[in-house]
Amino acid sequence: MNYRAFWAKAEKSWWGFLSAGILGALALPPWYIFIFLPLSFFFLWHGSVNAPNWKKTLWWGFLYGMGWHVTDLYWLTDAILTRVEDFWWAVPIASPGVSLLIAPLMALPALAARIPFFNASEENSSKSEGHRLASLLLFAGMWPLSDLLRTYIFTGFPWNPPGSALAFPGILGDILLQPASWIGVDGLTFILALCGTGFFLGRKICFASLSIAALFIVCSVIRYISPPQAVQAENPNVLMVQNSISETEIFTRSAGRERFGTYLRLTNEGVEKALSEGENRKNLVIAWPESAFPFLLDQTEIAQKLIAQAAEGHWLITGSLRQDKKGRIYNTAQAVSPEGEIPFIYAKSTLVPFGEYQPGIIPFNLLPDQLTPGAGVTTWKASGLGSVSPLVCYEMVFSGRVASSKDRPGWILTISNDAWYSNSAGPWQHMTAGRLRSVEEGLPLVFVNNFGPSVAYSPQGKEIALIEWGKVATKLAKLPNALGPTVFSRFGRLTPVLISVLSCFFGLILSFYFKSRKPRG
Repeated sequence: MNYRAFWAKAEKSWWGFLSAGILGALALPPWYIFIFLPLSFFFLWHGSVNAPNWKKTLWWGFLYGMGWHVTDLYWLTDAILTRVEDFWWAVPIASPGVSLLIAPLMALPALAARIPFFNASEENSSKSEGHRLASLLLFAGMWPLSDLLRTYIFTGFPWNPPGSALAFPGILGDILLQPASWIGVDGLTFILALCGTGFFLGRKICFASLSIAALFIVCSVIRYISPPQAVQAENPNVLMVQNSISETEIFTRSAGRERFGTYLRLTNEGVEKALSEGENRKNLVIAWPESAFPFLLDQTEIAQKLIAQAAEGHWLITGSLRQDKKGRIYNTAQAVSPEGEIPFIYAKSTLVPFGEYQPGIIPFNLLPDQLTPGAGVTTWKASGLGSVSPLVCYEMVFSGRVASSKDRPGWILTISNDAWYSNSAGPWQHMTAGRLRSVEEGLPLVFVNNFGPSVAYSPQGKEIALIEWGKVATKLAKLPNALGPTVFSRFGRLTPVLISVLSCFFGLILSFYFKSRKPRG
């Protein structure tokens, strides 16, 4: 087989860019076929700079994005299948429909890469390492910026960015994720695009890319071996409770009391086990997932007392709907005190578009009910509870928006219900987002999921405790203390954005420089 001829044919066809996007997505969690990522990046770069015109570059970048997102988000169809009798018509369009909205953003790096080659002569562009370097800086710099735009489409959907490809299971991922504490997942995306593409762009650029990659690895190892000093405030142990209730059962309100009883039993058994193992020397917090309480907990005093009784004098945080006096419904995390009262309620502030609210661009009603967003991140502080930032569901995927910078917590808790997506890639990708947030913020993070997996991470992203998908179980997570504030926790996404902007700036400077320079001879 003539591979060069095949490559040349592929980068001039729609199926080539669609396939390249599909292969690139397979480098992400939970597949981790990493070799596909640099090849995919290079294919997009090379095809873009050699496209016959700007329109082709835009079209091919869009097709690349469609292949990427349809593969990465295939599991959205599973959510539709849980209510297929109502939304049968959406089954074939769920994943492609969402992909259609965000795929155009992947055309931005492709368009940026083409700038240095616009109106450049053949002998002074395609054979010029300077032009390729300028193009690479623009291409890599635009990746995090295009990902950032995903945060602002409707309420945002920055799911599984390219930087998450470094979140390998085990110690390899623990090490490679450490620079996220400085540059966030967007910075990891920049490094991957820069080094992965640069590897193929000639000897000098390849050497520079390998040098940057080597420096990245050295810095990762150093921070992994010698992390910053932990703060003095001690975090509690957290008992994760996973009941593994299917989404169809959750909609069956008649079984609500039985499910509540199961949660109480699991809690009581888990607390007794923790106390028998000598964990009474440290504060204990019990965490139930999103939607665990099937009714309105803040309006059900008897349920609050039963929860306090099962928790045996410890704090318990659970998911429950809440209705205000105006009839507005909120998706909340509620903290039940040892006395059986609810002093803290956090309302989910970032709602899932088309799942919890309907964007205004849709002229007809798709959702029977819609939720109301809350005020935003907060920090709960109480004796026995510690200092915690509560989150609900996919709020955890928003880099830089999981903890208050003004009132920094000691740990993060995310309660979720991913039963919608069955045993697909979705829950595992969601879990990986939590791992990235723990490293970025330097805080231990607990992710309690209805059907699993439920997991706890250290401030360095190391797995502390895990309940596998589909199991009915409890697990005690012994949380370490938080690390001191990270660079990322202080400045948020400003750091990776600054890196990206500087990369694009120098790419433009080099581009204009080499365009103005006359060819030799």
